Amino acid sequence: MIVADVTLISYFTMEGEHTPSALRVRRCDPDWVAPLLWESEFGNVLRRFVRGGAFDLDLALAHLDVARDLVTGYAISISEALRVASKSGCSVYDAQYASLALQLDIPLVTHNRQLLAAFQGVATH
Repeated sequence: MIVADVTLISYFTMEGEHTPSALRVRRCDPDWVAPLLWESEFGNVLRRFVRGGAFDLDLALAHLDVARDLVTGYAISISEALRVASKSGCSVYDAQYASLALQLDIPLVTHNRQLLAAFQGVATH
């Protein structure tokens, strides 16, 4: 089991230069979890693609359905995320991913440089 951040989820569900590495991660560990906020963050990613004309709303909704099948969402204490954010310098949004990884004692897979620097030994690329 791994904590997948929204970049990994995006790379897996939408074809791009990082999709092959996301596919490798999925083959190595198909059990992905994320804090519940992942859907809102992913929705914003999809909105940018729709707004930019890369694809239409129907395709965005299809990507959301695929992603929902990939990820199990977990409720995270905002109080704990705020503590983690205060110690690490990360945003509370990002700290939720790290908090979940710390809580479950599993790796966080991310491309986020700040998370990678702040959570060495927990966050991996």
